[in-house]
Amino acid sequence: MGQTSYEAADRTHAIESNNHPGTLALFLYDTQIAPCLRSTSRLRMRSVKLYTAAIFLSLCWLAWSENLRFIRGDKPQSLLVPNTPSCDQCPFQPIHLSGFSNHGVPGNAMCDALRYNQTIGVQQSFYLHDNLTEVVLLTKSHPLVAYEVESYAKNSGHEDIDNETWARLSGSSVWLPEHAVFLSVTRVTFYPGGSLDWPTVSFLRGQVYDADWNHLEDYILDWFGDKIVFPLIFEIPFEWKENGADPYGPEDPRVVLEDNVRGAEPVIIFNMQSNAPNWFRAMWVYRPFSNFTTVLTIRNEDRKDVEKNWMPFFHRVDAGLSSNSPNEYLHFIYGFVPLRILKCHLLSGYCDWAYQQDITPEVAAGKESRGQLHGGTNFVSVPFDILQNPGIQLYVGFPRTSLISGCESRTYRPELMVLSSTGSSQFHIAYTSDALDFGAAILTPAARADPCGEGHILIANSISHWNRSAAQDIMTITFSVMDVTVQVARLEGLGALVQSLPYFEDLLDYNTAQGENHGMEAFSWKSAKSLIGADVVACAVEAASNTSIRDATKAREEMAGMSQDSYLG
Repeated sequence: MGQTSYEAADRTHAIESNNHPGTLALFLYDTQIAPCLRSTSRLRMRSVKLYTAAIFLSLCWLAWSENLRFIRGDKPQSLLVPNTPSCDQCPFQPIHLSGFSNHGVPGNAMCDALRYNQTIGVQQSFYLHDNLTEVVLLTKSHPLVAYEVESYAKNSGHEDIDNETWARLSGSSVWLPEHAVFLSVTRVTFYPGGSLDWPTVSFLRGQVYDADWNHLEDYILDWFGDKIVFPLIFEIPFEWKENGADPYGPEDPRVVLEDNVRGAEPVIIFNMQSNAPNWFRAMWVYRPFSNFTTVLTIRNEDRKDVEKNWMPFFHRVDAGLSSNSPNEYLHFIYGFVPLRILKCHLLSGYCDWAYQQDITPEVAAGKESRGQLHGGTNFVSVPFDILQNPGIQLYVGFPRTSLISGCESRTYRPELMVLSSTGSSQFHIAYTSDALDFGAAILTPAARADPCGEGHILIANSISHWNRSAAQDIMTITFSVMDVTVQVARLEGLGALVQSLPYFEDLLDYNTAQGENHGMEAFSWKSAKSLIGADVVACAVEAASNTSIRDATKAREEMAGMSQDSYLG
């Protein structure tokens, strides 16, 4: 799949237009010094006069000295953040991780008995950027964009439209080992009405970064002879109405790749609205290199009005065996209480239930009385050097809590979760942490001081890579704050945490039951783990609710103290 002719022409126009000082000013202000320096290599010095070069260098110095990221439109101004580069040598700051492990006996599983605390490390996050002027030029031929651009053209140019009506969010990425690059997928959205809550249309943007997170302009990816040039706008078809009031196009992308399979193609999962009369929003999969799209459909069930927040992972029954061919199926966690998991065919889009936890609706409702868990990142498999047990598969992911506790608006925080599988159709929750804000690594000081305002939305979007080579234990994750940033952070010690869980002690009982062919004992073990897994989720949500109340109360008290000091002063 290559770029279409209009995309190639528009990309050339976008690159050449950056030679104009006015466009360079916007470009530099938006993307800071690193993209600025990359643009230097593209300048055609034969056509650039000396004074233009001087202006260019002055603008570079201005962008460096301000060292701020420009947040567009109606975003809070205190979310202006330093443009911190990636730093492999930056120290990992220890953070306390409180959580709940699946062990013990059902019925006696009080939260204090399940609690398990540990420490992990986190590096300071850094920000990924893009040139939205280029995005405009790549999408301007779409009727929803062109129609609005024409209405603005009488009073403003591209620069004003970029600043006031476009944004990027929900960045997800994955490491492509055969190409030694990160593939990043971000939603870019057009909101001419001035409110990001009511966009007109969204597209998915593809960018490529090297191992050190340097953005690669005009990167050519060779996919079995097909040359794909990045960055680009993915060619995902979608329905729309020119005068429709609803947002169109793909949203909330997540990109995944199957581990240790040569020739595996990434899968982008997203939700998208339809004009179909019997449903409103559904989940879709897209293969970005072969340009294949299909909607996901649960067989033998009526489609719900809205489907979203499914958490993807690749699951093989014989995961200990290497495979020469990519998996035809992708699994999704559909819900947590009760735990429900789908198995979806990547070509047909048809889904069947791989697992449905057997608990009553009344019990399920009681365990989510303080809030709910929703989708967040993908789940990735725990390496076998940690497990050393071919009968068990574990997966690590970061769902998010959705709470109204202590704040008038909902607060969102990621939680670390470990999912366990004891076969093709048996799953349970092995561990879930309390809500995480990762100290000062992700949120700005202003956002940390205002957990009910500028800090109330913190979402982990993807697990990009888990490096377990050469005694490493470093996981790379992408985040977003207030749906306006695309950030990357590295965590250290998650493998050690998983390996230290009390849950592993209980695996000895399961192995004994399996080895001695005690089928009933193995069944009872799985049933017990299923029930305690629901308790683990309930305890984690309750702890997150308590944390939210504590943080909100502390913030209000500090604000009142500052006001009192100001009054007395």
